[in-house]
Amino acid sequence: MNLTGSRPRGKRAYIWATWITGLLATTNKCQWSAWFRAHYYYEKTPERPGAGLQLAQWKREHDDMVAAREKLLRRDGWAVTVEGENAFKLEGRLATLAGKPDLVAVREQVARVIDQKSGDAKDEHGWQVRLYMWALSKMGQFASIDGEVQYRSYSVEILAAQFGEADVKRIVDTLALVGAEEIPPRTPSVDECQFCNILGCPDRAVTKTIDATGLF
Repeated sequence: MNLTGSRPRGKRAYIWATWITGLLATTNKCQWSAWFRAHYYYEKTPERPGAGLQLAQWKREHDDMVAAREKLLRRDGWAVTVEGENAFKLEGRLATLAGKPDLVAVREQVARVIDQKSGDAKDEHGWQVRLYMWALSKMGQFASIDGEVQYRSYSVEILAAQFGEADVKRIVDTLALVGAEEIPPRTPSVDECQFCNILGCPDRAVTKTIDATGLF
């Protein structure tokens, strides 16, 4: 399925981890949006006014959080790798899953995958960390892997013992759905479409404004 200005990625779909966390958390319903990103290069919607400044501020805050946590972990005896050092690609039959955890701390063959979030808590943040835990477990380097989402004033732990077969099945099923050749349905909604950057989507939902000045 080609939209204007789009072109296929190639024989294998490419899935960046955060493209599917909303589906994993069931906060996003539009399977097509994640599928299209995985299968096509495409033209993006124009940035909203002020988006560049907001992104720069977010990056500064995020980087400060990462640096502060890295310092604390090293002080406590953990070996730590940061962002680009943690980049991975997991080659599946249908797709490549790629990601880049903020921090991976290791001590005595026990790893902790940590992602920093400077904004409000969302269910998809936990699934992002679970996805990283699952992907890193395929390397076979660690005796166990715990996870953590760190917000400004608190953290949410995801212990290895809490990451069960049902979680793994949800991840594998979602990757199979997004990586498959079959096109899943579009499910447009204002809540999701306002954050979707696929310019050519023919079903984008927008808030309808109706002139009712003569009624009330």
